[in-house]
Amino acid sequence: MTSTLFSALDAPAESHQRTGYRLQTVEVFNWGTFDKHVWNLRLDSQTSLLTGDIGSGKSTLVDAVTTLLLPAHRIAYNKAAGADVKERTLRSYVEGHYKSERNEATGASRPVGLRDHRSYSVILGVFANEGYGEQITIAQVFHQKDRTGQPDRFFVTASAALSIDPDFTAFGSDLKALRSRLRAGGADIDNTFPDYHRRVRRLLGIRSEQAMELFHQTVSMKSVGNLNDFVRDHMLEPVDAAPKVKAIVDHFENLVKAHEAVRTAIDQLAVLAPLVAAGDRYDDAAARHAGLTDQRSAVVPYLAERVRELLDGEIGVREGEVTALESQRADVDRRRADLVPIRDRLKLERAGVGGDRLKELDVEIPRAGLERDSRADRRRKYDALLQGAQLAPVEDAADFLSRSEEAQLLRGRLDERLGALKDRRDPLFVQRTDLRRSRTAAQEEIDRLRDGRSNVGRDLDRVRAALCDALDLDTDELPFAGELLDVRETHAQWRGAAERVLRGFALSLLVSQEHYAAVSEWVNDHRLGARLVYLRVPERRVRSIPTARSGRRLIDVIDVESGAFADYLVAELASRADHVLAESVEELRREERAVTREGLVRDRDRHEKDDRRSALDPRAWVLGRASEQKIAALTEERDRHDDDLARIDREFEVVDADAAALAGLGRALTGLEQYGAWREIDTAEASAQLTALETERERLVAGVIRARRDRSSARGDRRAGCRAARRSRRGDPATRCCAR
Repeated sequence: MTSTLFSALDAPAESHQRTGYRLQTVEVFNWGTFDKHVWNLRLDSQTSLLTGDIGSGKSTLVDAVTTLLLPAHRIAYNKAAGADVKERTLRSYVEGHYKSERNEATGASRPVGLRDHRSYSVILGVFANEGYGEQITIAQVFHQKDRTGQPDRFFVTASAALSIDPDFTAFGSDLKALRSRLRAGGADIDNTFPDYHRRVRRLLGIRSEQAMELFHQTVSMKSVGNLNDFVRDHMLEPVDAAPKVKAIVDHFENLVKAHEAVRTAIDQLAVLAPLVAAGDRYDDAAARHAGLTDQRSAVVPYLAERVRELLDGEIGVREGEVTALESQRADVDRRRADLVPIRDRLKLERAGVGGDRLKELDVEIPRAGLERDSRADRRRKYDALLQGAQLAPVEDAADFLSRSEEAQLLRGRLDERLGALKDRRDPLFVQRTDLRRSRTAAQEEIDRLRDGRSNVGRDLDRVRAALCDALDLDTDELPFAGELLDVRETHAQWRGAAERVLRGFALSLLVSQEHYAAVSEWVNDHRLGARLVYLRVPERRVRSIPTARSGRRLIDVIDVESGAFADYLVAELASRADHVLAESVEELRREERAVTREGLVRDRDRHEKDDRRSALDPRAWVLGRASEQKIAALTEERDRHDDDLARIDREFEVVDADAAALAGLGRALTGLEQYGAWREIDTAEASAQLTALETERERLVAGVIRARRDRSSARGDRRAGCRAARRSRRGDPATRCCAR
């Protein structure tokens, strides 16, 4: 509890602007004995003391202020002078009664006034709110039409400062013209006091009717009989306590019932605890039983699968043996088929020498030569494919069959190696993409910082630039809080802690009241592509009195840049950076709000330490405008990314070389699959067939020559015999011999 009636905010220093409406000026015209001139009392929103001789008009001015704020039927005029209740009335003030005249004939007296029905009266008050630069005017205009009764009047309110002269003068003799002129000037006119009273309360911000009642009771008060009764009757709002008491009693009964229910539930839980534990043990046993049952059920399929794998292997071996036997049988069939012509030819030779066989050999020998050349070419290609597949050369049909099986095995392993190569390549590709993106981001941030841009980050800087371009504003008119705050060089060791505590506030855009509406409309109408927090900075703030602090605080190591936002930032730091700079965890535990150099932040019962980045990593700093350390850290990060990219490029070269080798192996295996039988590349067999045909032809040609020679010799012998016979038997036709 404070020992004074008013707080420090209610009694500010002279330099501090006052907020709230205070009476600034009172003006009267033709009011009481203030006649024919405008009388002005300037209070200048100060607490004033009105003094003067008896009858100088002090109560008259007080009654004018009272008339402006209270209805006439509730006002006790001239109460300040201690006069009788009926001594003065509203009519006496309007007509200007100043004495009484006595009628000698009747003995009655009547008041004498300074004015008649041809004049009018005006009372006016101006209230000012210096804290917000606002002024309002309330006034009443009176006109006494009849000789008896109360005067007619209308009520005026305006949201600006008015004066009797000239606002209520020089309008002629018709008050309707005055009404019209006031309305044209923006004033509101009411004909009844209740409407006028509601408007006055709204303009002055008087929410409670009790405040007007208190004013009515205290105006011109000289003494208070019982202070308790006065406060209870006039200063406190009437309230019916019975419902609240009933609600408290009902709430207490509900709390008792709830407490009993909680106790019952606790007792029930204690009884059920062994049952719950038994149920948990049963669930565990059931889970283990189900697992063992599943394992037992999987034994038969597992054994069947293993048997199937073994049989598949055995079948593969037997199929390979069958293939080898079929190949041998095909070779035997081919050799047998090749022997059939030889057998037939030998039969022909046995029947006679030569014949058409030489013609057949002239056709078969070139064909056999082409077959030998074709097999030799295919053999060279086959040997090259074997070398490409890194397989041993072949010499016979058994080697060919073995290489075919080895090629099939390599084909199966090739897919596995290609899959493994892809598993190596894909992570490298992802790493390279991420590193390139991070490297580009770091370089862009370095370029942006070297251009003198803000530490708050690229996205927020982009959003602010677009906002300033759209509203034709300079970036200094919409600063981020972090740009105006920095850690003092002498306390650089606490920068990490300051960054942890103030990061959210530092990334907030400061928007003055002048630009608040335009900024809010632009932000609402555009998709920002980033998270933006902005704070409205009011034009005027109630100055808070700083509280006494013990020990070094975070606010003590923060510099605030001078300018339009300096006072606002200082006030915000008083609540946001009121952390004790704790040298140890023990000191942290003793304080309500504290922070360590390592970045552990305590705010009463809440503790936080965000180690996703080091507290000493300049890349995440957002306070201040200097960026040399941040640029150096980003440059180091960029160089590290360059080294990682070079290493990944070298790994890519190795992977690409392995991929090229596997591609060559795949092409070689695909080419080997085109050779289905050993005979297609058996050059020895083709050469042997060609040699046999050539030998046969030579043999047949030699036999034909020998046969011709024998036949020629036989014919010569026959001719010689014939010639001898002719010589011995000349002229004998029976012994003629004709050599044919």
